[in-house]
Amino acid sequence: LVYPGTTQKPSDAVPDFLINGGLAFNSFPGGVSPDWEDANLVKAMVQLIEAMGKRYDADPRIANINVGLLGHWGEWHGNGQVEFASIETQKQVLDAYQRSFKVTQLSARYPDVFGGLKAADTRFGYHDDSFVQDTTLDVDWGFVNRMKKVGATEQWKNGAIGGEFRPELQACYFDDD
Repeated sequence: LVYPGTTQKPSDAVPDFLINGGLAFNSFPGGVSPDWEDANLVKAMVQLIEAMGKRYDADPRIANINVGLLGHWGEWHGNGQVEFASIETQKQVLDAYQRSFKVTQLSARYPDVFGGLKAADTRFGYHDDSFVQDTTLDVDWGFVNRMKKVGATEQWKNGAIGGEFRPELQACYFDDD
C-alpha cells in the first residue's frame, strides 16, 4: 500500500472503491500513505487475507507468507513522518492471517511491532529484511536485539526465521574475501 518513491497519489496505493469511500491519505516527502485506522481499509485488508487463505493455505507451492500490507513496503514501519498503524489495526491484520492460514507458515517483519501479541503465543516466525547487514548490529533496531528484547529468540521452534539478503549487497555475499 505504500512504496516510497512510487506511491505518489492515492490511486497508486489502493483500489478506487476505497478512495471513493472516503479513505484519507497522509503525504510525506516521496509519497502518500493511507489512514491505517480507516474502517473500510481494515475491512478490505482482512477480506483480502481471508480470500488468500481460502485459496492458498496448505498450497504445497508456498512455503511461507510474509505478513505484509502495513507500512512502507508492507514491512510494518513508517518513516517517522506519518502515523503508523495502531496496535489495534496491527492486531486485526495479524488475527486475520492466523485465522486464514492454519497450515502455511507465516512470518512477520518485527517481533516488537506485533499488534500487542507475544511471539510465544503465536506460530508466527520472523524475517530479517536486511539479513547479514543489520542482523547482529549492536543497536536497538538490529534484528537479533529486537528478538532478544521481546523474548523471541526461541521462536524458531514455532515458526520459521528467515531473511532477505540486502539487495544492494547480494553480488558480494558469496565472494571469498
